[in-house]
Amino acid sequence: MPNRNALRAMFADLPIRFKFLLLYTLLLAALTIFISLYFPRNFERQARAAIVNKANSIAQITALSIGPALLFDDRQSCEEALKAPRELEDLVYIMVQDSAGVVFASFNDSAANAAAYFDAARNKGFTEEHALYKVAAPITARAARLGTLYAGFSLESMNGDVFQIRRTMFLISLAIFLLGIAAVFAISTLITRPLSSMVRTVEKIGQGDLMERAVVASHDEIGQLAIAFNAMVVNLEKANHALRESEKKWLFVESAPDIVCTLDEAGTVLFINHSFGNATRENIIGTKIIGYWKETDQRMLVDALLFVFREKIPVNIEIQSSESYGEHQWYSCRLGPIKEGERVVSAVMIAANINDRKKTEEERGQLENQLRQSQKMEAIGQLAGGIAHDFNNMLAGISGFGDLLRTKFGKENPIVEKYANSIVSTAGRASDLTSKLLAFSRKGKFELVLLDVHETITEVVKILERTIEKNITITQKFRARPSTLLGDPSQVQNAILNLAVNARDAMPKGGELNIATDVITIDERFIAQRAYKINLGKYIRISISDTGMGMNEEVKARLFEPFFTTKAVGKGTGLGLASVYGTAKSHDGFVDVFSEIGKGSTFSVFLPLTESQVSRNETLDASIETGTGHILVVDDEDVVREMLSEILKELGYEVSTAANGEEAVVLYREQGVNIDLVILDVIMPKMGGPECLKELRKINPNVKAVISSGYALDAQTQELSAEGISGYLQKPFTIVRISQVILEALRKQEL
Repeated sequence: MPNRNALRAMFADLPIRFKFLLLYTLLLAALTIFISLYFPRNFERQARAAIVNKANSIAQITALSIGPALLFDDRQSCEEALKAPRELEDLVYIMVQDSAGVVFASFNDSAANAAAYFDAARNKGFTEEHALYKVAAPITARAARLGTLYAGFSLESMNGDVFQIRRTMFLISLAIFLLGIAAVFAISTLITRPLSSMVRTVEKIGQGDLMERAVVASHDEIGQLAIAFNAMVVNLEKANHALRESEKKWLFVESAPDIVCTLDEAGTVLFINHSFGNATRENIIGTKIIGYWKETDQRMLVDALLFVFREKIPVNIEIQSSESYGEHQWYSCRLGPIKEGERVVSAVMIAANINDRKKTEEERGQLENQLRQSQKMEAIGQLAGGIAHDFNNMLAGISGFGDLLRTKFGKENPIVEKYANSIVSTAGRASDLTSKLLAFSRKGKFELVLLDVHETITEVVKILERTIEKNITITQKFRARPSTLLGDPSQVQNAILNLAVNARDAMPKGGELNIATDVITIDERFIAQRAYKINLGKYIRISISDTGMGMNEEVKARLFEPFFTTKAVGKGTGLGLASVYGTAKSHDGFVDVFSEIGKGSTFSVFLPLTESQVSRNETLDASIETGTGHILVVDDEDVVREMLSEILKELGYEVSTAANGEEAVVLYREQGVNIDLVILDVIMPKMGGPECLKELRKINPNVKAVISSGYALDAQTQELSAEGISGYLQKPFTIVRISQVILEALRKQEL
């Protein structure tokens, strides 16, 4: 049997027209059944009642009339008395019995089977078998019962009338039912047609056609419903338009790259447009906003939020996100009030990711620091170079006169030789300091040869193994292939040695000193991260690492400054790293430093890789060479001119002097034919060495010149060398060096 809920749901899903039809059909069916059953049954009941009354009356009247006949045993009179009821159409039989039960008189409209009627007559009431109503009436006379009258009345006429009535009522009910169905159908159609029209209108509106309207066909309730519905659609269209405009605004918020969220005064997130780090927006809404930011910045955010609610004006802050929701990111946050009237109901926060900008600013700051450091080092280098140059001029006089004193008088006087040796030795040690200053300023002695870095490191390690403490382990990792570069062997070796010694001093309790090499390609990205000038190309990186105490930022900032040292007094001059810096710069390289307190330091020297062949300068024998000829000494330092004049005269040469380039040009123009060689200082007032040499070549294109300078062969002096200078003397110099360079220059063939 179908479930009651299922039937109810099925009925609820039926169209209204069918609901009307079904309900009215059931109602009409019930009415028809009632009419077709009630009226025939009622007619039958009334007909039977009429028969009962009629039969009882006739029986009683007849019983009274035949009482005397039965009393006097008069059968003929009794028969006569029975003739009157016998005329009735529906009388089937009538019979009189005396008190003994003997039939006294009887009548049957059909003589056949009369006994059966009489036997059946013993029972009163209706019998359907013979379609009879049986009645019995007592026969009395003088208060004595003489017998009983039995009569039977036919029901066929009544049954025929009942059948006719039933048929008539059925036809009437059927007509009423059919007419009712037609009426219900017409009424339901009349009612549901405008409703169906409204349904179609609603469907079109549901599909987005807000221009559709319901048809107002009448002004009844349905018409009023259509008018109200059309008004609702107009309002819906307005609301939809407002919604679309609002959606456009929210779409802008949803698609904004920045984080947009609304907050209550307690900092609870009411809305957020997208996820934050690895937290989804669904998980963020309803939580406290401060939990998504770095602990050190949370107080700033809380203060900003309270400020917005209290002062009702926007505020800007820059804070970092928490590591719990991904990598630290910088955000620029603007918080502003959302008001209802004058009351702030919530706050909106727009957070823009500025991590790239912060990194750029940080990198720019680092580059600016590097640039300032580079500029400072350049300025210090110029100052150090100038001091070293002037100091070398003075040392040249001290060393030269001491050497001259030792050479000229030392052999005859041991005391003089002793003092002269002390003077020359002291001047030599002072010269070592100026050499380091010149190396820092990139103006020191510079002899380019093709050298193998691995061989140079191996030589340094041999020195270290003899001097370094046993609790320090030296390791070597040579990965550079090839490992050759153009450089000054002594400068490169001293640079590696200085770094290794510093690494040793950073590990007083022992540790590991690692020297490694590899080949690095410097590209534009690498250069962009440095403020100082670097050339593109391949470099040999020499890395010297220690596991010592490390350095703080303050020490690293002054690391390469001349005379800056963290060592105790008397333990260092502060020129070791300065010379390393100068060596790298003079070789067109650079130095990188990485250090952390307690984790050690790594110094990386980058020198340009090369495979070019460069021949070494010939080494002169360590002996004094005498000679002949006329030499012009041009130098602005009196002590240097005087010292060179005395030494050259002692070596057998004729000497003329000039204090600057202009004097030298005038003197050479007058005596040039007799002058065999010019010793020319590079830096002089009025006219320097390069300008002077050009003027001398105008007088004599084949003039021979030896350059003398407190600096090394820099770009300017190397340019002079390319033009054909005959030699180079770096101050301070000894008699041996002077004699050898002069003799070598005089022996060269004229150009």
